[in-house]
Amino acid sequence: LRAVGLAYTTEGDVDSEASGAGARLRYGDDGDWQWGASFTHREARLLDGSDDCYRNQAMAADLRLPIGEPLDLLLEFVHTEDSEKSSDNGYTTMIAYDRGRMRFSAGYIDLGEDFAADFADPLNGISRDARGIEAGFDYALPSPWGFLRSPIVTLRMFDLKRRSDDERVSEIDTSLRFGVSERDTFFLNWYGQENEAGRTHTFLGTATHGWNPWWSSSLQVNRIDADDSSTWR
Repeated sequence: LRAVGLAYTTEGDVDSEASGAGARLRYGDDGDWQWGASFTHREARLLDGSDDCYRNQAMAADLRLPIGEPLDLLLEFVHTEDSEKSSDNGYTTMIAYDRGRMRFSAGYIDLGEDFAADFADPLNGISRDARGIEAGFDYALPSPWGFLRSPIVTLRMFDLKRRSDDERVSEIDTSLRFGVSERDTFFLNWYGQENEAGRTHTFLGTATHGWNPWWSSSLQVNRIDADDSSTWR
């Protein structure tokens, strides 16, 4: 059984004078079934001139079940209570594959309209009112691939719909990192996003040359394409 906890408070020249605490319990060994439980609490003074406080609490339970080497089933349920909204629930169900150099996960996530966990960022800013699929993939090639040295491929994505109005919210983030010599490395990244504000596609390329163990130089190019504009940097 493992346990960890923390607490914080802010006082003095801070508007909200916030404080909070969190704790987590975990039982089980790596490679075997594991269960966990978590709790967070946050409160802060409202910025309306009154002495009232905002309060938020989240209680979570999670379970990892091996279903055949190297495959695991991951389950998590979260209940939240918020003084400015109400109580609501969220849950995820995931399948995870881990072979060291290759990792893959995919599953379903459902966050209620009033879900509010102040210390969590489930999906890069999507923190409530959404349900759908999410997935991730990482692969590090064990040997050079053509002229590429130590290439690493990553992918993260989700495709969700708002529970309140069925508005689509999706995101995909892919990258490739590789070397062409002991001193020269490249990083390529493509990021696409679709939400109520429209569609955005971003490409980022970075080349780095190491002159010695202490100094290096980088050259970076970035392009952002939105529905009504494009930008080069």
